[in-house]
Parts: sequence; C-alpha cells; structure tokens
Amino acid sequence: MRWSYVGERSRCGEVLDDYAALDPIAATGMGVPGHDGEMTDYSPEGQERMAALWRDALRDLAEAAPTGDADRRARDTMMESLVLWLERHDAGEELRNLSIIGNPANVIRRAFDLMPRATDEDWEHIASRLEKVPAGIAGFQLLLREGVDQGKPAARRQVLENALQAETWAVAE
Repeated sequence: MRWSYVGERSRCGEVLDDYAALDPIAATGMGVPGHDGEMTDYSPEGQERMAALWRDALRDLAEAAPTGDADRRARDTMMESLVLWLERHDAGEELRNLSIIGNPANVIRRAFDLMPRATDEDWEHIASRLEKVPAGIAGFQLLLREGVDQGKPAARRQVLENALQAETWAVAE
C-alpha cells in the first residue's frame, strides 16, 4: 500500500478528520474547525470507538511504505503516539483519569476558553456545546464508574482535588 502521510490529502489528514469527529473537544484545542458545537463522548463506548480508530490507523501505517523522509518521520511519530495511547487504554488508565489538568471535566471547561466569539455563529456553537456538557460529564462519570467496577479507581487525593476544583468553579464569579 502506498499513500502519503503528509500533504493536503494524506492518510494522516484522514485520520485527523476522524479523530476530530470522535473528539470535538480535542479538535477545538487543535484548531480543527467544524466541530465546535459538538461534545466528545467520554463514556466507555466512546473510548472504545477511539481505540478502534487508532488500531485501524496503526494497521494502515504498518502496511504502508513512506514515500520519503517527511513521510517516514510523520508515520513514525504518529505510530509512536498511537501505540502509547493504546497502551494506556489497554491498561485502563482512562478509567481513573482524574488528573487535575487533563481529565475530561477540565478539558471540557478549557475548550470554551479556546472557542472563537467573534460572530453570531461562534456564539451559536458555544450555546450548542454548552447544552451538551451534561452528556459529556455523564459519559465521563460512566467511565469512572467502570474503573471502580474493574478495581481501577482514581487515587483518593485526585478525587478530593477534583471535588475542590469543581467547588471553586461552582462559586466563581
């Protein structure tokens, strides 16, 4: 199989498009347009869909021959990132992700800071995403509950710090 990893219509670009559709919050963070009114599915099912995307991409990457140094570097970098993500997934790390910086609740909140506010359409995207926040948080709760059920709970100190952070946000002006 031959395809390009870099350039306008590359396989990496196709994977990025699929990733943006599955993780609209990450798309906003990366500056990928078209998903600002959407919400990432943080549920166990959403995580499995992401893992399937990454496994398919890895399979494609392993079968393809790079067409030059830029393609080889792009392929190798992408493969390394995907392998690491899948190793964390397979270990169940997202089932206890209460990192004070990178857990889904914090990522959702920060996404609003990155969203444009220049036009009426921008504000419509913000309103649309705001309506979906409860579903995003509910999916994250299911993910954490799955972690507890599998004996992979978050550390107590992370739970306490996240509760404190949520309380701070709730009373912020």
